[in-house]
Amino acid sequence: MAAPCGTSARLIRIKDTRQEVTFVCERIDLLQPINLLPRTAPRHPAAHTASPDGVPRASLRRVVNLPALVLYAVGVSLGAGIFVLVGRIAGLSGALAPLTFLTAGVIVAFTAFSFAELSSRLPHAAGEAAYVHAAFGQRTLARVVGLSVAIAGTISAAAIVNGCRAYVQQLIAAPDWTIELAIIAVMTAIAVWGVTQSMIATGLVTILEAGTLIWIASVALTSGVTPEPAIVATASSEGIAGVFAALLLAIFAFIGFESAVNMAEEVRRPTRTIPLALVATLVIVASLYALVSAAALSVASPAALAQADAPLALVYRLATGKEGAFLNGLAVTATINGVLALIVMVSRLLFGMAADGFLPPGLAWVWPRTRTPLVATLAASATVLLLALLAPIEPLARASSTVLLLVFVVVNAALLKIKLRREPVGPGVFSVPAWVPAGGVLFSLLPVVWEALRLFH
Repeated sequence: MAAPCGTSARLIRIKDTRQEVTFVCERIDLLQPINLLPRTAPRHPAAHTASPDGVPRASLRRVVNLPALVLYAVGVSLGAGIFVLVGRIAGLSGALAPLTFLTAGVIVAFTAFSFAELSSRLPHAAGEAAYVHAAFGQRTLARVVGLSVAIAGTISAAAIVNGCRAYVQQLIAAPDWTIELAIIAVMTAIAVWGVTQSMIATGLVTILEAGTLIWIASVALTSGVTPEPAIVATASSEGIAGVFAALLLAIFAFIGFESAVNMAEEVRRPTRTIPLALVATLVIVASLYALVSAAALSVASPAALAQADAPLALVYRLATGKEGAFLNGLAVTATINGVLALIVMVSRLLFGMAADGFLPPGLAWVWPRTRTPLVATLAASATVLLLALLAPIEPLARASSTVLLLVFVVVNAALLKIKLRREPVGPGVFSVPAWVPAGGVLFSLLPVVWEALRLFH
């Protein structure tokens, strides 16, 4: 479709009207609206005013660029996946753990590209809820999908807190609930402080985290230490069945790539930045997971990794003969980074849904001093704390993966419906073929079906 404003126009922002979301093109001498997704949810008046008397309300601050968004999304995934779950995945799939991670990467790739187009068509903090409403026009379905994403995000954060506690307790002796409360309180304070501060903290820790993982992998691969071949062979006897048994946990390790879409109202040039961030995040995370799991299995048996509360500390000890107490500190920092990123993501989702009338308007309240959604942030943090105190990590991870995969099915179906009714694509909008969301529906359903069969048999 030719650009409605001419070839010199560019898509710069979204203008919310009473009944629709309008893309706006900018030229030097002309502003012209382009209607792309006419059935999105109307923005709730509470998103624009502080009170019924019409006093203007503070909006979110648009300060996030591409590198910051990539580091944010990568940080969400890495803390949950490698530092906490690599041992459990190795225990289930044995020497095929790297293949398990790569298989999970292929499954989520279809959905990542669907998210890339939807976020480019409709950059909105409500993310998945807005996409589903735009496609199906069903507010109830959109509300259920949005709340499902919020639940999955809080479950993921709780699982990370649960896993982080094991590393902390190797450094200090303290009750479980004290450690979990302290972690969540500090991360909530940073999230409330401001999005710039949250992104700086997340970005720095993500760089440290990725560097640490690469360093551990290089140490393990060059150590010359190998586990007993008989143990490895026994642990690998499950074969492809073991890969599928561990697949839901591996998909949980990728949770985080989709969180980029909920930052849409704080991202610069979101129609370009968010798709690029999604693709870059998936490539970086899949590469690191495959590398580190292969390195871990080069020095430790799958059974030993599965039994370890801090599997990467075990890998370092086996590879060097030294205690990895300092590594526990790095692991703590890295895993709580995922907690911060998920609290930020869930709070923006709740904010966007409240602003669009899907949730109570109080959740859309923005603290003028920091330009952050204060009520939504506190609600997200309280839910994370409750879940962290009540459930162990593996059931949390499996529940989160299942919920998120079902959401992926609906989101892919939403893009497929938009494409089948030939919704126009505006200038500069990222687009994928229709078989991509169709594949996303199929590959998101398969692990859920496999898990259901595993539980019943």
